[in-house]
Amino acid sequence: MHKLALLTPCLNVNLSQWNQQFKQYSLYCSPYPQAVLYAVLASFIAVLVSLNGPVSADDFTSATFLEWKYDSQRSYIDANVGMASLIAGQNDKPQGVCIDDWFYSDIDKATVEILGIMKRFTGHHPRAVILAVIEKHCGKIKLK
Repeated sequence: MHKLALLTPCLNVNLSQWNQQFKQYSLYCSPYPQAVLYAVLASFIAVLVSLNGPVSADDFTSATFLEWKYDSQRSYIDANVGMASLIAGQNDKPQGVCIDDWFYSDIDKATVEILGIMKRFTGHHPRAVILAVIEKHCGKIKLK
């Protein structure tokens, strides 16, 4: 059985039943299903971001990013907004909801807005621009 297939029964585990029901999956499951889900999500996003090209802060600017194909730009933006939403939601749930509502209600419109700002600030790292646009819509992200 594939390791990822074993994650599915873990996601809704009642902690009191953990030892009895899922002992055989202990290498692949966690008694903390939310942590497993976030770890898988973070790994997936990291792979997506790494496939999109250079990420060195020294030579990676919005100007370089704007040379990418639209599909790659959109994937990168989607992954970064998703991660910002996840982080914001852990500290301030309404802010995470705000980010999701703003971005995912019309991904194309939000992506075009972000790309338009990047065209004005070509010397900045794309993540800085994405974060600035998110904060414009939903307020400053506070880390606790």
